[in-house]
Amino acid sequence: RFDTSLGQLTKKFLKLLAEAYDGVINLNTASSLLSVPKRRLYDITNVLEGAGLIQKTSRNNIQWMGRVSSPCASLKKYELEREIDILEAKENKLDELIYHMKCEINSAKERDKKYHYITTDDIQSIEEFTNSLLIGVNMAPSVQVLESTERSIVVSSQSTEIETHYMCNDMSALVNLMLPNEIVHDSIKANTRTKADIFANRDKSKSIDSELSSGRTLNPCED
Repeated sequence: RFDTSLGQLTKKFLKLLAEAYDGVINLNTASSLLSVPKRRLYDITNVLEGAGLIQKTSRNNIQWMGRVSSPCASLKKYELEREIDILEAKENKLDELIYHMKCEINSAKERDKKYHYITTDDIQSIEEFTNSLLIGVNMAPSVQVLESTERSIVVSSQSTEIETHYMCNDMSALVNLMLPNEIVHDSIKANTRTKADIFANRDKSKSIDSELSSGRTLNPCED
């Protein structure tokens, strides 16, 4: 059935026409060589004649009138042009779909703009960031990353201030990172001494108030 379809029959007929002397073939001969009724060939010749590709030179004689020398080449050209038209139609459809999709994306961005954020808790919940010191950098267009390693990052900006955010709830982690251990320990000791001095002065003040209330005169040289 496939071999006798009109498209396949047209190719076979054009091949005979290309091999014929002066591009002229008799329909009776073609019908015999192709083993098809002559009425099937009429379906083909009527279309080709309407397209200006063939003409009847006499009864049952057909001559090729296409612009190219080979009717098969002309048919191939026609098939390629038709395929191009189909592909262009598909491309136009895809372009239309892409355009509508971009419009939907832009609309969604504007509509949901107020939800475009992430919290510190969201970042800290990421397993890879567990027990890590996190510092966020606002990467404005002018900010450039000059160096980035596992333990450090160097950024620079020629036009704007670089905005950073400490993203951990435990501030002691930041203190331990920024200060050497000796300084941290000294700071703790100094803070302890300061508290002790405050309590000592407070007790001394209470003693003085007690003596004044009892009527005793204090020597200015007394501590």
